Amino acid sequence: ARFQREAKVLASLNHPGIGAIYGLEEAAGHQYLILEFVEGETLAERLSRGAIPLDETLRLARQIAEALRVAHEKGLVHRDLKPDNVMVKADGKIKVLDFGIARTADGMGRADATPVALDAPTVAMPRRVRSPTIPGAIMGTAGYMSPEQACGKSVDQRSDVFSFGCVLYQMLTGVRPFAGETIAESIGATLHKEIDLGTLPIGTPSSVRDLLRRCLEKDVASRCPSACRILDDLGALDRWARDEAIPELARLCDRILVLEEGRESWTAFELAREIDKLAPGEPMVEKLRPEFSIPITITSDPPGARAFAAFYGDPDGNEVGLGVTPLVGIAFPRGLSRMRLELPGRRVVRDLIWNIKATVSNASEMSTCTWHYTFHTPGLIPDEMEAVPAGGRPIFLPGLDHMATEPIAAFLMDRHAVTNRDYKRFVDDGGYRREEFWREPFVLGDRAVERGEAMALLVDAVGRPGPVGWEMGEYPIGEDDRPVSGISWYEADAFAAWAGKSLPTIFHWSRVAFTNSSGQIAPLANFAGRGTVPVGSTRSVNRFGVHDLAGNVREWILNPVDRAGHRFILGGGWNDPNYAFVDAFAQPMFDRSLSNGFRCIRAMEPEPNEKQLTRLIPVAFRDFRAEKPVSDEVFAYFRRQFVYDRRPLEAVTIADQAAPPGRWQTIEIAAAYGAERMQVHLFLPERARPPYQTVVLFPGSLALHTRNFNLSEFRRIDFLVKSGRAVVLPIYKGTFERASNIDSDYPSQTTAYKDHLIMWAKDLGRAIDFVESREDLDATRIAYYGVSWGGALGAILPAIEPRIKVNILYVAGLSFQPSLPESDQINYVTRVTQPTLMLNGELDFYFPPEHSQRPMFDLLGTPPEHKKRLTYERGHTVPKTELIRESLAWLDRYFGPAG
Repeated sequence: ARFQREAKVLASLNHPGIGAIYGLEEAAGHQYLILEFVEGETLAERLSRGAIPLDETLRLARQIAEALRVAHEKGLVHRDLKPDNVMVKADGKIKVLDFGIARTADGMGRADATPVALDAPTVAMPRRVRSPTIPGAIMGTAGYMSPEQACGKSVDQRSDVFSFGCVLYQMLTGVRPFAGETIAESIGATLHKEIDLGTLPIGTPSSVRDLLRRCLEKDVASRCPSACRILDDLGALDRWARDEAIPELARLCDRILVLEEGRESWTAFELAREIDKLAPGEPMVEKLRPEFSIPITITSDPPGARAFAAFYGDPDGNEVGLGVTPLVGIAFPRGLSRMRLELPGRRVVRDLIWNIKATVSNASEMSTCTWHYTFHTPGLIPDEMEAVPAGGRPIFLPGLDHMATEPIAAFLMDRHAVTNRDYKRFVDDGGYRREEFWREPFVLGDRAVERGEAMALLVDAVGRPGPVGWEMGEYPIGEDDRPVSGISWYEADAFAAWAGKSLPTIFHWSRVAFTNSSGQIAPLANFAGRGTVPVGSTRSVNRFGVHDLAGNVREWILNPVDRAGHRFILGGGWNDPNYAFVDAFAQPMFDRSLSNGFRCIRAMEPEPNEKQLTRLIPVAFRDFRAEKPVSDEVFAYFRRQFVYDRRPLEAVTIADQAAPPGRWQTIEIAAAYGAERMQVHLFLPERARPPYQTVVLFPGSLALHTRNFNLSEFRRIDFLVKSGRAVVLPIYKGTFERASNIDSDYPSQTTAYKDHLIMWAKDLGRAIDFVESREDLDATRIAYYGVSWGGALGAILPAIEPRIKVNILYVAGLSFQPSLPESDQINYVTRVTQPTLMLNGELDFYFPPEHSQRPMFDLLGTPPEHKKRLTYERGHTVPKTELIRESLAWLDRYFGPAG
């Protein structure tokens, strides 16, 4: 009677997530059930391949909880929920099976301790039928049963909640929470072991962790009370994704600058991954994804490497697992990231990825957004060195960034600067006496010197051969792992010869240093300190696993410069300001400053380009304060080249659409030259009264390499529209759809550059003509807003266009590359007289502060009380909050509050 009653109850569980009972039959005195045949695999079989990704885990968990809810509402407690009793079908749907020891609950929600002696088969295979059991017997499976069940006590639906927690934990981690070699050990773990939720995968939402904690409470009164509550909690994850996470993602994207080096892109990337786990394919996330990430491909030889990434600026932050190579077209956050790849039996590969939109200057590595890594056979690479693959990289050092990229064969570079311990081996081996290591003629100033005279200069504090800070051929006690310092170029080169290596050329150093990310790399380095620190002790790393090319010691470079007896020494040292990392610095080869050190390289394959790589490098450097601008008479002649006939605009509106926080109109007008027409993009505020104060934007150099206009240029300054001002962006000659034969923003001594400058000035003038034609725009309050390239042109264009009343220059400076006099900044900057705000990064690799930014600021013709320069510990960027605060305050000061 009991068997028949329970069979009928089980048959009442008509739910797609529960294995169905089709009949109760009897044959030869034995009763048996006819069960649904379920195709697929058990959850245990799925777990045999490892942990299940979070999104799949939660999808399965919801279905299991829903099946339990139905059973509990029928008064049934499963009492043997485990992975073996859950079938996963090919379509991802589940069936909870084997309610063979399930019990009905009484009116108090508790179940009779006497189980039904039936083990229902889960598939159409013969299964052993249990004999009836005695009251109080322990039923269930050790490692999944609840503590009260393990003790033979009465159970209710909260026992199934505990088992659910065990299954959920195993799906997330791949291991059982209460495992033991014997049943007794498993039961003991269930009764006494506390689960460490720190073992859950990185990125497991806190709400999932909290759900697990409440499901696995040993005290039944403190446990999550029901499957209904589990479903509520899992539903809260969906609500979190929809109501909290997605709006926060939108807010983060609103704070991201196109040139942003900060944390915002990574924070948005990590938040989007959390949302993806809970709501894959969410349309709003897909719409926002291009704001914080760009697709890249990561491959390896051999394939099958596990790839991890982390935000560069947070060395102690969590890594994100990206998957196994090859990874094709995966979303990857903008900005600078640390990469780590591991393959069993091979040395770990490390690198930096700088993920931005490709431009001409970084096209060699970024245009394809493909990053390939080689795992070399064990023993091929010396322990102290790192492998750098063949390739090339532009030199991002002021005065040298105009140079063409040189191809470089694969090479090895010392992971750290040469240490005192390393250098002492050279000294003890007679390195100073052995002439074969001293390969370069000695030059002191502008004269050659004999070896004897030279070696007399290369001695320690007591006159013995060795670095400046040593005594009697010994370095200070306890400084074994500090970089050797007080070294001349000749000593560095001799050590390299002794070690079977060479000094790096400026091209090798630049390939690894990654100076274009100086804003992130330099702050973690040893600058402005009290002395050197042990190698590898800072958190500053460069490409390919190399450390501390920024700071600690300056490092000697092989290349000579166009000044007798001088060589490059790069990266800056412990007593330098942090912007020294991006300074193309050279000094006498005999200089033995205490900040001088070095590291070495070694070729991995023949170098066919050696002559070009080792050549003399002329340094394009200008002392702008020493240069004299042309006279007023000559300047008046220069200005006439920008004059144009004010012919009708012939304006035609191409588009008019909403573009929060305002309206976006595209108007086509007649250009000032030839028969050309140009587009003007106008962004109007929604919550202000016309006529609107107007800001005319001149974009960064990315506009030269982007063939179709998009809103990225506008989003950088959409806060101006939010403040109640209008923004005008003319499509200047050579930018976006108006591509021309110019592909670089660098000045040059060519007629083509001069002609383009004239066209840019006329395009700006026509945009202001357009402003004057509109009644809703205030032509008496026009501001110039220059970004990077546009910031540099802020030293010229406002001097030509008197209708501009205020300037805001975002990351601006004077360029070291000269141009023809009639297009050179030096002849215009003193004639810029409008109130001017300059916002710069202290670590800017394009516009170094002392030689580019400050000279521009000082030379501006603006009265001192009406110009302001602010700098931040960033590279070629400024924190967006500061950008907004200072820009609006500047406009409010001179134009008054908007609208």
